[in-house]
Amino acid sequence: MVTARALPSPYQVEYQAGPNTGRADTVKDGRGGDTAPRPHELLEAALAACITMTARMALDELGLPGVSVTARVDLDRQETATRFRYRVAFDPAPPAGVRETVLRRVERSPVRRTLSRPLSFVAEGALAGD
Repeated sequence: MVTARALPSPYQVEYQAGPNTGRADTVKDGRGGDTAPRPHELLEAALAACITMTARMALDELGLPGVSVTARVDLDRQETATRFRYRVAFDPAPPAGVRETVLRRVERSPVRRTLSRPLSFVAEGALAGD
């Protein structure tokens, strides 16, 4: 569970996930700022982090702990569809066949699977203090 609360600066929020905290920010109609990721960038970050972790785990299982992995995610929001474009890079390039094995694992990464399913949103009532 993540909780977010508005901060005094326009459109800036602080979120908490367990013992960890972070901030998000955005600009709308000339108000707000860019001191932290925008909410859509947090979606990109969630997928990029999961892809990277999944690839890292696969590389470790394949006996390649020295191969570095980086994921880049771009969220393309269209009127009728949302598309996540991603790229995975390795350094150094893994041996033949390993790249394909790792990318197959990435296709089954937990956040990718979650975002691939139909979504629904349920308002559960007011938070304490309302």
